[in-house]
Amino acid sequence: MEKQVILNTRHFELTLNRLCYQLIENHHDFSSTVLIGLQPRGVNVVARLKHQLEEILGHAITCGNLDITFYRDDFRRRERPIIPSVTNIDFDIENKNSNLLFEENILNNQYSLAVSGHGNYSFRLYQILSAGRVPLFIDTDCVLPYEEFIDWKKHLVWVDEHDAKNADKILLDFHHTIHPDDFVTMQESNRKLWEQYLNYTGFFSNLKLYFERLVE
Repeated sequence: MEKQVILNTRHFELTLNRLCYQLIENHHDFSSTVLIGLQPRGVNVVARLKHQLEEILGHAITCGNLDITFYRDDFRRRERPIIPSVTNIDFDIENKNSNLLFEENILNNQYSLAVSGHGNYSFRLYQILSAGRVPLFIDTDCVLPYEEFIDWKKHLVWVDEHDAKNADKILLDFHHTIHPDDFVTMQESNRKLWEQYLNYTGFFSNLKLYFERLVE
């Protein structure tokens, strides 16, 4: 797969700076909030945020690292075993706002990017749907669950892999043409889709649909 630049250095710095001020708006001086970065790459983002937040606020903030290796969906599917990273939360989180950045990022945005990761699938896609948000989905010839029964393009801003470099324009065109009421309906529909087909109960209870097709 050809690599695409989603954010260049300048845009990444602007995004981090904007996120810092959004976090300050929500959490003020961080006296009651800690930042927790997910291993392995999330800790790098948290380190950058910590540095910039401390420069803006003028005092230290508390951060930690959390490893979720054994909860990953691809933990037993790789040729080589995944080596767990270190969890480092050496502070008391009682009565603290533990701010998992990826969750806040999804909840505070109408759209979130969903691209393939270690395998040709995106776990983030399901997190976005569960939050009732709209995924900006980069299709790398992915096989989506229940695609025989779900019209996936009604739930996503769909971008083919060869159009990935134009994803920003495709998203803007979509946003400018959809009616606000239809957009709210789409968000509600995405949450219902997750509840009906994609959470544990929904996924396994709908397997019968395939068995019924086999019988036919």
